[in-house]
Amino acid sequence: MDSEPRQQHFLEGKTIIVAGAGIAGSAFVIALRKLWNPKLKEPTIILYDRDSPDVTAQREGYTVSLAGYDTSGGLLALRKLDLLDEILDNAVAGLNDDGAFKIWGPAWNEFASFRHKPIDGLPSSSVRIARKDLRQVLHNNLRPSDAVQWNSRCVSARRLEDGRVCVQVAKGYNESEMVSEEICDVLIAADGANSKLRTNLRPEDGLEFAGAILRGGISRFDGPPPTPINKDWGFMLSGTGASCFFSPVDKNSVVWGVGHLEADQVPRLDLNDEEMVQQVIETCLQLGKELQEPFRTIVHYTDPKTVFAINTHDKKPFHHEEIDTIPVVFIGDSNHAVSPFAGFGANLALCDGLDLAQKLCNGQSVEDSVMAYDDLAVSRAFPILQRSRERLISGHRSGEHQSYGIMKRSHYACDQCRRSKRGCDAPPLLGPASSAGNNRVNGDYSVSSPASASEGGHKSCSYCAKTNKTCTMNWAWSQIQAASILSAVAAAPPPPPPPRQASGSFGESADARVKRERLVSAQAFDDKSVSSMPRQANTAAPYVFQQPDAPGSRSEFSGLHTVAHPSVVAGPSTSTSAVVQANYSTGYAHPTHPPGRSANHLPLSMYTMQGSRMPNQYNNTLAGSQLGPTNSQSPADDAWSRDESTRIKRRRTSSTWAGRRTHSLSPFSVDQTMMTNSNNQFISTNLLQIYHDVLEHNLSCWLTEVTCPYRAPGYITGGNYAPTEWGSSWSNRIYRRTINLDHAISTSKLTRLTHSENQASAKALQLSIMAFATQWAQGSRRQRQSFPADDETPEDILDDITEEFDRNIQRNIWEQAKRALQDVADIESYRVATAELIFGLTQKPWTHDDEPDRTTRNHNPLSTPRSEVDMKSLNAELGDIISRDGLPVFMERAARKMHALKFRFDSGRRGVTGPLTSPKNSDALSMMNPEDRGTVGLLYWLAVMLDTVSSSMSERPVVVADADSQHDDADDDLDATTNGRWNVPLFIQDSLEQPHMYHAVHWPCSYESAAEAVTKSAPVKVLLFRHISYLQNILRRGGRGKKVEETIANTTSLYRYWNMTHGAFFKELLRDYESVPGRLQSWFVCISAHWNLGALMLADLIEYVDENEIGETDASYGRLSSKMVTKMRESSAKELSELARVSTPSQNLTSLATPQMSHFHHAVSEATILTEPWTILLIRAFAKATMVFLQEAKDYLEYGPTASTNPSSDFQESMHRAQDCIKGLWILGKKSDMARKSADTLAAAMRKLRL
Repeated sequence: MDSEPRQQHFLEGKTIIVAGAGIAGSAFVIALRKLWNPKLKEPTIILYDRDSPDVTAQREGYTVSLAGYDTSGGLLALRKLDLLDEILDNAVAGLNDDGAFKIWGPAWNEFASFRHKPIDGLPSSSVRIARKDLRQVLHNNLRPSDAVQWNSRCVSARRLEDGRVCVQVAKGYNESEMVSEEICDVLIAADGANSKLRTNLRPEDGLEFAGAILRGGISRFDGPPPTPINKDWGFMLSGTGASCFFSPVDKNSVVWGVGHLEADQVPRLDLNDEEMVQQVIETCLQLGKELQEPFRTIVHYTDPKTVFAINTHDKKPFHHEEIDTIPVVFIGDSNHAVSPFAGFGANLALCDGLDLAQKLCNGQSVEDSVMAYDDLAVSRAFPILQRSRERLISGHRSGEHQSYGIMKRSHYACDQCRRSKRGCDAPPLLGPASSAGNNRVNGDYSVSSPASASEGGHKSCSYCAKTNKTCTMNWAWSQIQAASILSAVAAAPPPPPPPRQASGSFGESADARVKRERLVSAQAFDDKSVSSMPRQANTAAPYVFQQPDAPGSRSEFSGLHTVAHPSVVAGPSTSTSAVVQANYSTGYAHPTHPPGRSANHLPLSMYTMQGSRMPNQYNNTLAGSQLGPTNSQSPADDAWSRDESTRIKRRRTSSTWAGRRTHSLSPFSVDQTMMTNSNNQFISTNLLQIYHDVLEHNLSCWLTEVTCPYRAPGYITGGNYAPTEWGSSWSNRIYRRTINLDHAISTSKLTRLTHSENQASAKALQLSIMAFATQWAQGSRRQRQSFPADDETPEDILDDITEEFDRNIQRNIWEQAKRALQDVADIESYRVATAELIFGLTQKPWTHDDEPDRTTRNHNPLSTPRSEVDMKSLNAELGDIISRDGLPVFMERAARKMHALKFRFDSGRRGVTGPLTSPKNSDALSMMNPEDRGTVGLLYWLAVMLDTVSSSMSERPVVVADADSQHDDADDDLDATTNGRWNVPLFIQDSLEQPHMYHAVHWPCSYESAAEAVTKSAPVKVLLFRHISYLQNILRRGGRGKKVEETIANTTSLYRYWNMTHGAFFKELLRDYESVPGRLQSWFVCISAHWNLGALMLADLIEYVDENEIGETDASYGRLSSKMVTKMRESSAKELSELARVSTPSQNLTSLATPQMSHFHHAVSEATILTEPWTILLIRAFAKATMVFLQEAKDYLEYGPTASTNPSSDFQESMHRAQDCIKGLWILGKKSDMARKSADTLAAAMRKLRL
């Protein structure tokens, strides 16, 4: 009987190239060979390394720390590889209780000694080994067939059509360098912090300057080094802002390094320049002048050939979301470089190599394996990076505040005791996650302290109790309690969107889509995007420092998507008073939801971004921006001022209070930094998901290659109308492609940005996305309110604004984004243009400056006791409200930039070059990949779409003329027949008179067919607004007669086409709304609302033409007799009321069991209309529809057969429909001041009609 055929492993017989034979790369090769199933055919492994076998003396001398007290440590990984004994034989310290990590004072007085308990089966919790010895042990265990090919650098890679990878390899140096292309199935990038592959494939993901310079070298003695550094290793703290690390290298050598925070980076050190080397040594002696002997002796014995001056850098880890398009797996420092202050880089490298090999051996595909590896690697690396940044600050404090994470008891004091220079005996501010007995600091080292405050409250210190003063520790404790409750809400990160209501006909599983389209992590918003230019090459810092405490467990950081929160970051080993510092700026941060309940908004603590009070290198806010302190004062300030009434004015000045926040609880500033970074991570995750669930969600419908009229050469449109962006998961496609395109055109010299311009462009894009997303991210009362009943008086929104802290943050970010865009106004780049488009969609948060003069408010006809409603005055007031957004200058600027960039791109690819343009540019443009070329057309179409709608809505001229925005497939003859205007059949891909879609699709149908139909409706909507602009222009220029009638006829022809096709289909979706999948609901509601707004605008224009006899007499008479305008208004207004009814909750919002868009972010999930990215369109649409119904009701009261005291059913229907539209505006008011004010104004008018 034949046995069942063996299933082939996806790597069986394949070729794997490993770029980099360092720790991570070598560990991966060894692990893969060890874990490979011997029954399977082995893959071929090619291992390249950029160095020669005899690495430089500078690198040879460094020692690295290998931890054995945590599962993330390298010793455990080495034991799994059966290499532990060989490593221990080469260890220079840490065995047999020989040496430990120490913290010394400037006089070598021991502050602390750290000894961790090793994992069972490991002989030591930590050992140090020379890097060259660790690397040699790994190389000795490579198979001969896997031997390293030296002097070979993998510089770039690309995916081939067959799915394999073409790797560009440079062998040799200088004149002897030869470049070849090697083909493999999997490429592993382990080429270090300065990864060439990462620079080429992920240009925006560069190293970040950590703000410190490390200077030092290796000292060689004739005999043993001086004690205590002959055995121990650790930090010496000077108290003057410098620190020095010492570690034995061998029996006669010590590596040392003086660290110092500096704003500017130093140039690369030339070891052949004796003067430059001596200057580094002199600088070290000057910085360490407070350090006592044997410091100067150690420096004196430094080998000049080992001197270094390193700009410390690090880099956040990332997930490989795009492994199918960027065919490289980055491990070790190439993925998550850490600075020397982490002391854990070698451990991460060993674990990365082992874990990736294990996942590949046990996985079902490369994609599945890499995703599983990412979950381990990112969650392991991220807390290490956080801790290293913490130590960078704490290890370089000046004066008594320098502690390296160890808080002296004398520094723990309330404000009263500190001012009186008394010892404070208030219980420690341990959070709920801690207890009195849980006072472990690091390993077995502990700090004894009095019993901590219980969860039930915090006792005042004896001095405050005796003097009957308010102890500020009580307020600090309350802040910890508030933040801990908020952290319970924030504990779980927003997951990738669960499967939506979509058809399974997309050709891939939901899991595959989630894996492939995983949300871009919060790091995309971090300041690395602001500093996106490649860094200088001397940033590969040696791992010379030992981390004093264990990294966070995997349960605490389950991945980069994990939200770091107070109870995790400010755990037992750090002061939870981080929360105190982090929440000072909130003024009244208090829990708005009990633990365990999902918040309906972002907690106030999320907004704590005190970047302006941290060193520049740690301004880790989302976009590299700095949010200034607010004017809010804390309860502690009030208590302080009551005790010191004579100083109340000075105490309450913002500058003084800011100073108190800097110095009052200064020992906790390390934790403040951790808390701030954690909060920023939380904000980043939430804001990015809002952006993803709103704008990218809608752009996946509005903006597709299938409907885009501008396609670059080389792009081939397939017949498949089901792109992956339509499915249950979607990516941040436009954000990613914009960044990639900017890099591509920069590489091709189409644009030339300086380093500062590049940074400013990235910052502008990030801040614009933040400003856009914070429209929804509100924790105000307004966000929690339900729609009021008819007899309720709407709240004064402007009074409400003054009470909401989150509104201050929203305005702050909006102002920062505006300033950032003003700074890049003269920069032409796709990031800047896209940022301006996004900011153009963003409504300005209102302030008191936007409030009408209260002295004239009572003169409004709606506020008088008369029962009549003046519709003209009402319309004028709505116009004033809508006009507060200002002119669409940013959108117009963006359209002009997009036009200029496409003009330059088209000229370049066609070789139409100017006198100052190199002909090589056209060659470079031809080498752009098809996706980037396609992005040029997509972004141009996006700009044209938004400009068309905005200009007609604002009654302004379009920026991009018809001649420059005509369909690519139009020819000169067709242009002549359309008078140079857009060719409608080409844009709609259909016939106006005999539409094939009329019979093509009806609901119910497959998800794929419905998504295709909705997507194809977007260009038709844009065409309507373009034709409205044509008619506006003719009337503005004084046109009459035939020209006017031709334009009206063309526009109404498009109107009839819509009603036969997309309009009819949308009515079917509306009738069966509950069965329509969520994404389709959102898409068609928004597009239908836009269309009906355009139809109402068209009705106004036609009415103006007929009333003023501007058109032809016969045509005008026909329209008047058929009541064409009235029917258009009634039809569009009724459909808008239906859209408002189905897309807003039918129950009280606070009692909803299931939000309408439950699979979206909670800030937008309450109602379908909250997923509209261009809020002002819905405001205008619902406001105009309400005006139609109020006019109907008013006319019926004045001319109908019954009196207003006995309203007819027609009157009631108009009022109910008006109520639905007002409710839509009211719900939009959760994110828009304009919408809420419009709703209040119209509600007041409607109440007067009911009197």
